[in-house]
Amino acid sequence: HKFKRRIFEVRHGAYWHNYRMKLKGQGNSSVSKTVILPDLTVNVKFGNSKGLKFNYQLKSAFPEIAYFSDRYVLQSYNVISLGNPYMKDERYHSAHLFYSRFSLYRGLLVFGNATYSKKIKGLKSDLHYSNFNQLISYDMISNPEERITVSFGLDKKIKQLKYRFNVLASRFDFLQ
Repeated sequence: HKFKRRIFEVRHGAYWHNYRMKLKGQGNSSVSKTVILPDLTVNVKFGNSKGLKFNYQLKSAFPEIAYFSDRYVLQSYNVISLGNPYMKDERYHSAHLFYSRFSLYRGLLVFGNATYSKKIKGLKSDLHYSNFNQLISYDMISNPEERITVSFGLDKKIKQLKYRFNVLASRFDFLQ
């Protein structure tokens, strides 16, 4: 759904996903899951050259099928992995804010960007050593990671020379 009022343009909606998997092996099992994922985008136009955009999404993704195997899988000559057939989907929040200002007459471009991502449920791998051999197993955990990135940029053109100034800051928290 989309509506526009003065300088604001808002798009919102929800996506319905239905996942079904049948795992064949020692223990035949199936996974069936239905999720509703919201999506919101807000655009604010302060004129032809200035704008602010915000986007929020709740996302869902299943890991690769190898993570679901209930048998041992040889990955290399001394690395063995064991999947978890009872794993579920990874879910995470994603938000993005972007500001830009452009002036052709002044030769100026200013932009700012902020991104936030937080997993609600995520995949965690455990590594176990036995002499020279390694065994990797997988499990689902709550709040495994959070990521924040902020950037700012300024471009200025004076005669034939173009000057650029960029700043980037990032923070990443995760569980091991």
